[in-house]
Amino acid sequence: MAKNTFECPVCGITVKVENLEAHLSKVHPGKKVDIDELDLPRMRKPKKVRAVAGTRAWQKWVALMVVLIVVAVVVILVLPPDAEEEPNYAPNFEVNDVDGSHFSLNLNIGPRPILIEFFDSNEQDSKDMASVMTNLSANYGDQLKIVSLSWRTDLELIAFKNYYGADWIFARASQDIMDDYGVAEYPYYFLLDRSGIIRWQFAGKMHLEDMAIFIDPWV
Repeated sequence: MAKNTFECPVCGITVKVENLEAHLSKVHPGKKVDIDELDLPRMRKPKKVRAVAGTRAWQKWVALMVVLIVVAVVVILVLPPDAEEEPNYAPNFEVNDVDGSHFSLNLNIGPRPILIEFFDSNEQDSKDMASVMTNLSANYGDQLKIVSLSWRTDLELIAFKNYYGADWIFARASQDIMDDYGVAEYPYYFLLDRSGIIRWQFAGKMHLEDMAIFIDPWV
């Protein structure tokens, strides 16, 4: 007989010592048995499992790392983001468009982003981009202001604008304006946000879908 079992003094059935009292109350509720007078075997207490050497130190280290990570996250969330250092504001320029209206860049900063295109109406890449720019204007509408600048004459720009059905500003730009923007090839594009900061610039040809990737976050 196992040491942790005992025969019921009423019915003789063998039950575990820890279950004897419950057995008597359920099976023999009318029998009065003083459990304290029974010679019950002593139950062994389970042995405590000792921690492997180094376990406590490892657990403390993990807990410390968790606390440090939580503190770092809280600091990042609480502290304000660093202010942008030396924003790259677009140089101001003033031109007369081919329709005879005066355009000042500074006076147009704010309501919407501005896309400035430097192009050459006789250069093939600029011609290839004309249809892309036309679709770009149609897709964004009033969300984006487009200004196309070239060193060509007004008559050449008018012919170019009419040929491609462009509906945005075309104007002749001086060499000083191109030097201010560092334009060395055509076409060359600059995207300005509502604060007049240059957020994207690109030289050469590009598909409409690719241009939209850089423009969409600012419209």
